[in-house]
Amino acid sequence: MDWAAIGAIATAVAAVATGILAAATYWLARTTRDELQQTKREITATEKQAEASTKMVAEVQIDRDLNWRPYLVIHQTSWAPNTRGSSDKVWLRNIGRGPAFNAVCATLYYIPVERGGVTDQVPQWRLAVEVPQTIEANGIKEFSWQDPTTGAPVPPVLFEVNRPPQPTVSVFFQDIVGKRAYRLTHPRAAPDVWTPGDKVEPWTSWYFGHVGIPTPTQL
Repeated sequence: MDWAAIGAIATAVAAVATGILAAATYWLARTTRDELQQTKREITATEKQAEASTKMVAEVQIDRDLNWRPYLVIHQTSWAPNTRGSSDKVWLRNIGRGPAFNAVCATLYYIPVERGGVTDQVPQWRLAVEVPQTIEANGIKEFSWQDPTTGAPVPPVLFEVNRPPQPTVSVFFQDIVGKRAYRLTHPRAAPDVWTPGDKVEPWTSWYFGHVGIPTPTQL
């Protein structure tokens, strides 16, 4: 028996087997890498599609909101903020596309009071006496402010507190859905928006109590 020949054959077989194993390992690694890259591309594409869908839904929501959201601005005023007991007036105009329901308004102002030779600016407030009103799109309504009953504390949570003696106006209303509440605090342009399910803020509690509506729990 030619052991040398057998050894050579065994060596050759081992070399071939090693080559086959190496080739198989390379093929498997490359296939796995390609699959991982493909999976990554698919995940990225899915994420981009989800992001685009979310953005589209948000844009649709904004567009829908603009179709029915009211927005109240001060059209005209007639007031004497340093005089208690007077009946001031304000006209609110709805420049939004939808009607404003249960609209009410209040003003925070200051009167100078001398104390020990120093003049302080003491906060006061007036509230519209009209029952909650509906202001249609592009409509204008008149409100009359009067001082609240003697001893009624000033509720600063209703207002954007400006530096005295600059007065400010807060307007509260609901949209066509009838449950979402808004607070527009002039001169700040962006409204505070409260939706049922959100934390009930102090101004939200006051507003629903003032108009005589239980705070909604769901849309």
